[in-house]
Amino acid sequence: MIIDILKKNRQNGFLFLLVLLLFFHGASNLGYLLNNPLPEGKDSYAHITAFLNFSQIIFNGAENPFYISGKSLIYNLVFVSFDYPPFFYFIAFLINFFLGNIWLNAALFTSTLFFMLLLVSVYKIGSEFDRATGLLAVFICSVYPIVFSSSRHFSLELSLAGMVSAGVWILLKTDFFKRRNISCLLGVILGLGILTKQTFILYIAGPLAIVMGIAWTNSRREKEWVSINNMAICLLTAVAIGSVFYFNKNIYSSAIARAGFIGAVENNNIISLSHLTYYPRVWFQTMGIFFLSLFVFSLFLLRGIKKHLIYLLLFWFFVPMVFLSFFVLKYSEYTIAYLPAQALITAVGIRNIKNRYFNRVLISLIVIIGLYTYGNITYGNGKIFTSQYYPESVIASSSENSISEGDLFELLGSSYNRVGIFYDKKQPFAPAYILRGIFSQSNKKGQFVDILFSPSVFFNSIEEFDYLIYVSDSQNKWPEEKQLRRFVEDINKNRHSQIKIKHDLASDLMCKDKDLYLSEHLFKKLIGFNRRRLFKHRVKLYDKSNDCVEYVNIYQRER
Repeated sequence: MIIDILKKNRQNGFLFLLVLLLFFHGASNLGYLLNNPLPEGKDSYAHITAFLNFSQIIFNGAENPFYISGKSLIYNLVFVSFDYPPFFYFIAFLINFFLGNIWLNAALFTSTLFFMLLLVSVYKIGSEFDRATGLLAVFICSVYPIVFSSSRHFSLELSLAGMVSAGVWILLKTDFFKRRNISCLLGVILGLGILTKQTFILYIAGPLAIVMGIAWTNSRREKEWVSINNMAICLLTAVAIGSVFYFNKNIYSSAIARAGFIGAVENNNIISLSHLTYYPRVWFQTMGIFFLSLFVFSLFLLRGIKKHLIYLLLFWFFVPMVFLSFFVLKYSEYTIAYLPAQALITAVGIRNIKNRYFNRVLISLIVIIGLYTYGNITYGNGKIFTSQYYPESVIASSSENSISEGDLFELLGSSYNRVGIFYDKKQPFAPAYILRGIFSQSNKKGQFVDILFSPSVFFNSIEEFDYLIYVSDSQNKWPEEKQLRRFVEDINKNRHSQIKIKHDLASDLMCKDKDLYLSEHLFKKLIGFNRRRLFKHRVKLYDKSNDCVEYVNIYQRER
């Protein structure tokens, strides 16, 4: 059937195969998420928290505990997190709004939709060479282990890659900014891109510089200023859209604080071998030897084709890799947004092979190994022809004197719950996030307040909590007042919003500029958990990413 369609109409045939591939990945991800309902991957639960807060602000408005007093509803939605822009959470809200009654965890499908956008964009970019190149590039990109694995995570990296790819596609459609309507559309895409994640500009900068440079040169030579005017309109549109988030000085304080975090490389000296070689090393680990070899091989086959497209793809790939190498904070998932360029370069090189027999054999190998890679990582042990990239997750397990994930669901029941999570660690760790996920599954209407993300709301809500999760370095013992004081001091060192102890009434708790005032007897409330009888539950957690077992205490207030 497929062969007949291809012979009858090549254009419809390619579109049919593209839709078939999109359906395959969409259905596969849906099945995976239904069987794995807890979010996976680094930072997934941080983003779940922001998404839940975003949703609750919309539905509850000023009555919501996450609503910042004295600020508009729009302000609270835009700055639901000072660490990240709101566009991803807005799309997750829409998905959950329309599908939430059908599927409890519908928001987890957000990355899959951005994955679809990425694949369609890659096809359209590849079609600038020819449709077969576009389809081959889509398949290659879709079976990169780190790409399809991340499409099941509730995180920003796939959404960032989707927006970057869409930006490059529309950029090419501007015809070097000769088309005003498309240039305006590009401005919208660029604006939404920087509202997806701050690093968007780093990935789009290379392609944008190539096209703008050519447009500027052509305009000067032809003494025609339409392209320059359209470039200005495009950039002003992007700035106007992005300014809704970037005008706030607090986001820059937050970014500076995060810039000092230590990522996958423990050494914080960026002029060191471990830092400068990190992304080339990760490149091999996240690709596997087969796909990496294909890319290197294809680099030697890029002659005799559209030069500006090749330069655009090379800049898209190498510019972010070089710049990211000079940041202390490094993670393998930061490569995802430039891997579509790698897939496109690989496809262009392979399609440029003159020997038809060798070309077909190589494409057949790509399909066979690509499908094997996909199946082996999704359903197998992922060791052959694949990568070392796996979703990082934590599993709650039963043991002596502990409760299992299923027991937690029974414990929570069907009632509305409010849960507080706090730490005596400087940074959160995965077991606390998995507990948040377990609680959130028990009832969609439950609320979570995490002191790391909303300290003022956390302390204001102490009297209303049904559960407190305490994540501790000190053998999970209930903290004394002096421990809480030290905890506040540690938070001050790592946050742009500082917490200060003030001998005043609890009602005086409020945010003023960068200071968060915390009354003395709020400590006593926290220690006593509103002076009601407490039921303690000890949970054993296995952290896959660190291969270790930890215990966390959950304190249930007497109802």
